[in-house]
Amino acid sequence: MENAANGILFSTSTGHSEIDELNRILTVERELVLKTQENYRSLKGKYLELSEENELLKKELAILRQDYSEQGSFKENFVSLEAKSRHLIKQMAADNEAREMRYEKFRTDTLSELQKVFRKV
Repeated sequence: MENAANGILFSTSTGHSEIDELNRILTVERELVLKTQENYRSLKGKYLELSEENELLKKELAILRQDYSEQGSFKENFVSLEAKSRHLIKQMAADNEAREMRYEKFRTDTLSELQKVFRKV
């Protein structure tokens, strides 16, 4: 079964020496290591790509949040300005009505005085 004199282990049942078997095992292991390294490089590349994309998305999200915040602020300002505008319109209408009443009183008072002046003459 073994040839101890030559130092080579040989199996008569398979026809292969243990060294050949070990070489085959090492070759398979080397192929697995190479595939593992290739997979690692591929995964690392994908990880870096996804990390970059993640950073870009974070920046985009920050911009969108800022825009949303500004829109909320603009909306609040718009509502406030709209309320002020309505108040000013009401105030202008009230002022206009008061002015018309003063003008009407002034007109009637002036007509009344003119009538008095012409009656005296």
